[in-house]
Amino acid sequence: TLGGDVNLLPLSSVFCMRSADKYTTVLHRAGESVIDQSLTELEAEYGEILVRIHRNTLVVKNCIRGLEKAADGRHLLKMAGCDERPPVSRRNLPAIRQLIRDLK
Repeated sequence: TLGGDVNLLPLSSVFCMRSADKYTTVLHRAGESVIDQSLTELEAEYGEILVRIHRNTLVVKNCIRGLEKAADGRHLLKMAGCDERPPVSRRNLPAIRQLIRDLK
């Protein structure tokens, strides 16, 4: 919900969610939407579907396709159906690598 409007967005169309300030941006097949739920709330409610890759980013597990290393040494997440490559924090990298192995 945002500004009193409620729009339902199926999780099957969502790639990832990023938090900035007090809002969360949801990246989905039709573009982007801003919601007022925190990543912590979303993670608590949809923990079986979402995984945290960075303190400010959750990703839908089924979208994960692998990792790539950027020229600056950061690890970026490859997602199916999406050109976005969100960074994976060093703290979350081991868990994401294990998840990728488990998904194969």
